[in-house]
Amino acid sequence: MRSLLSKGFGPALPAGFGARQLGVVLLAVLLWGGESQAAQAAATSGAVTPPPDNLIRPILVTVMPAVQPDQASQAQQPAPADKFFSTPFQTESQFIVQSIITDLAEQMFYAAHKQLPDAHYFSVTTQEQPDSPRDAPVYELQIRLDASTNRIEQELNINGPIWSPALYARAGTALAGAVGLPPSAAGGAGNTNWLTKLLDSTPESLASEDLALSGALERDFTNAALHEQAAVLLGAFAFRDHAGKFFALGQPLCRLTAHLVMAQVLRGGGEYGINGKLAEVFESSLSGNEVDALAKLDALDKLDLPGRESAAMTALTRSLRAYNTGDYRPLYTAVGLSRMEGVQWFGALAQSASVQVAWSKLNDQQKQTIDYVRLAHQAGHSVEIGHELLANSMKLEMQEIAIVHLLETGSKLTRSGLVRALNELPRRAFATDTNGAPRVQVIGWGLWADFLQRHLCGAVHENIDFMKNYWGVPDEAKAYAERCALVFGGLRLYPLVRRMDFTTAEECRQAEDDGLAEVKARPQLMPAGAWNSLDYQIGLGPSFLATCNPRIDQWFTHNPPPGTAYDVEARLKQSTLIQRADAIPFMEKLRARAPANDWIVNYLYYQEYGGGMTHEQALTLFSSRLPYDVNAMQRVASTLQDHPDQYEALMLQAAELNPAGYYTLSDYFRQKGDREKADDCLEKACAADQDSVRVSYYALQRVERFLRAGNVARAQQIADEAGEVYSSPGLKAKARFFELTSNYDGAFEWYAKLEERYNESAALVSFCVNYQARSGDTRFRPEVEKRQDKLFPAGLERVSLADFQGPPADGVRLGKTINPLLVTGLKEGDVIVAIYGVRTHTSDQYEYVRDGKTDPELDLIVWQDHSYHELKITPPRRRFGMPMYDYSGGG
Repeated sequence: MRSLLSKGFGPALPAGFGARQLGVVLLAVLLWGGESQAAQAAATSGAVTPPPDNLIRPILVTVMPAVQPDQASQAQQPAPADKFFSTPFQTESQFIVQSIITDLAEQMFYAAHKQLPDAHYFSVTTQEQPDSPRDAPVYELQIRLDASTNRIEQELNINGPIWSPALYARAGTALAGAVGLPPSAAGGAGNTNWLTKLLDSTPESLASEDLALSGALERDFTNAALHEQAAVLLGAFAFRDHAGKFFALGQPLCRLTAHLVMAQVLRGGGEYGINGKLAEVFESSLSGNEVDALAKLDALDKLDLPGRESAAMTALTRSLRAYNTGDYRPLYTAVGLSRMEGVQWFGALAQSASVQVAWSKLNDQQKQTIDYVRLAHQAGHSVEIGHELLANSMKLEMQEIAIVHLLETGSKLTRSGLVRALNELPRRAFATDTNGAPRVQVIGWGLWADFLQRHLCGAVHENIDFMKNYWGVPDEAKAYAERCALVFGGLRLYPLVRRMDFTTAEECRQAEDDGLAEVKARPQLMPAGAWNSLDYQIGLGPSFLATCNPRIDQWFTHNPPPGTAYDVEARLKQSTLIQRADAIPFMEKLRARAPANDWIVNYLYYQEYGGGMTHEQALTLFSSRLPYDVNAMQRVASTLQDHPDQYEALMLQAAELNPAGYYTLSDYFRQKGDREKADDCLEKACAADQDSVRVSYYALQRVERFLRAGNVARAQQIADEAGEVYSSPGLKAKARFFELTSNYDGAFEWYAKLEERYNESAALVSFCVNYQARSGDTRFRPEVEKRQDKLFPAGLERVSLADFQGPPADGVRLGKTINPLLVTGLKEGDVIVAIYGVRTHTSDQYEYVRDGKTDPELDLIVWQDHSYHELKITPPRRRFGMPMYDYSGGG
């Protein structure tokens, strides 16, 4: 591990990358400008964050070719007038089929004639048969190449993975026959020397390889081995996609498939060379078919390659295994990792342990590398990491845009030309020069522009979301959003950023209108996760959101694309997947394709088993990830709570990977009455946890414990550290330390900081009331009078169980429990209407009354199962481990 941590994976400039190119990098920074004051102040700021999740990563389940106008040779039949989308394809699967067939037809024609088919005659149409099976649609193909070639008509049955080259072999053979293209032995088994270049995995190296390989194909387009290399390069390009809600691989996967079909036809249906076999692994991996990818990797491992190429292939297969399994262990112990391996190691560790754990193992250079930043954004992170990402993400995104644009187009990027450049649409395998002659492009600026725009939009959204909802600085977030909109507002995907981060109904309406227009014009370029945002119902003013119909169900008819487990995370929020009558059996089929996909596994955990299962069921469901994944360990351990030794052993294994496991163990031992073990686990958790905000949630408990033990110095150290974090719990802990050590002015000062920072008056009022009750001193009484009327506009209402009739109009509603060990007698959806005989209409009122007493037993009146109950419960630290929300009836 030491060698990994000491090795940097920062961007390496390609040969010939001189002062002119470096100047463009600097220009990129100037385009974005300096970081905001918010980012510069990050190191000393606190956060608003939810309570610690104790390892559980809950799944969010909401019930609920391409014609390019800039390329004449891609002419298609016009879309029927009664169809919603402006494109000739009306579903995702139809687009995939039509894109691959159109790309293939153009490539075949070019290979035979060194020119593209005449747009006046050339057409490709695909029509799904009305009686097609839902998960294996059948398409009628019609292909017209030119005036002298007979129309090709075929039936295409998608009875396997939709991006599998085998499905399109018959169409490829027919096209080759139509243009008179014979098989070619050119290229042999293929070049493997270049594999070491792929491992560099920088945008510079990928763009440079794109230019070199495109030129080689232009000179020798009937070389099967070069088409296989092109497919590998497209796979390596897509391998870097970490755009979060803006993730989308459809375009490069379609082009990858077309190149592999070309290679297969040129080889006369014979076996792929080494690059072709590697490209097949990329296709299976990127489409989510883990089992298929791993079987192909096993076959690759048996190939006999020379030493240098063998080492490169080993590194590539290690990276692909980590991508498909989330198992970081083979990379964890490896020496001298390439950049590609380092990124996949980080991604797997972040997924299987936590982002905090993975980020803590990076060196400074890696933390300044865009791939790690994107992965951290995508996977979720702590507030501290969020500050680092905010400070660096936009600068790094702009650097990559400028470098790739220069290499791909040969021209400098200016601020005025930024939006226009990023809005250029992806083409297929050809561009045209100034004389109208076709030029081969494997990736090309169009695909790069789409890739870079999606990542840029993803970074903007993540930064705004972090500032507004986690750091808790809405004014800074609004200013940041306005600044970004001035620079990037013209991007075709930017309406989706505005829809995710709007602050007014007017902004929301405009974002929906603009986003829906983009959906209608170019659905094939709309990332599924971002598209979902147009369909979210948000309670802001009148029900104006109900009028937006983003046609998600219409586009994602076959969901996910047939024969794949592609992009399941985004699709678990779409009704065509989760509302199908056979949703559970179908998800089991997806799990058979992708047993390590934690989104699929967690969906089954909640929907099939309701979050509860036997030990044997848990072992079966989580078996693929259990040896290395903390979520799987915790799920399985939860079935062993009646077997303390086994439970502790498995949770200790989880805690070794992610210190948050010690929090869970602490709660478990506390519930079992073993206070010594509980306290020991809590201290281990706080000592090892990289997330200081999460640690601050336990500061009050620890301060009180060390003060009871007479260790004032340790209690003060904990209080000081928590106060520096400036989270709500941290401020409370610091104030409480002063209160318990009789420094009442200090206590008032820190409770006042809490009120000022988070608009929380309950704790301050509670302190003042308790102080007066204990001491008789009325010096804080004016402060209470200033605030109590605001907190209790109707005054303190004394109530009993007999006072309640019918469902409550308001109260404090409980969310899903984080740890069932903490709660007895309460469950999600219960509404607390009184505590200690005082009516509580809001969570602030509840906390005020609760904190005004020291009795460990809580005396509650709760609306539960359609009736009121009086409950007396004693949870640890007088907390439930359940989120609480203000409730206003109706649910």
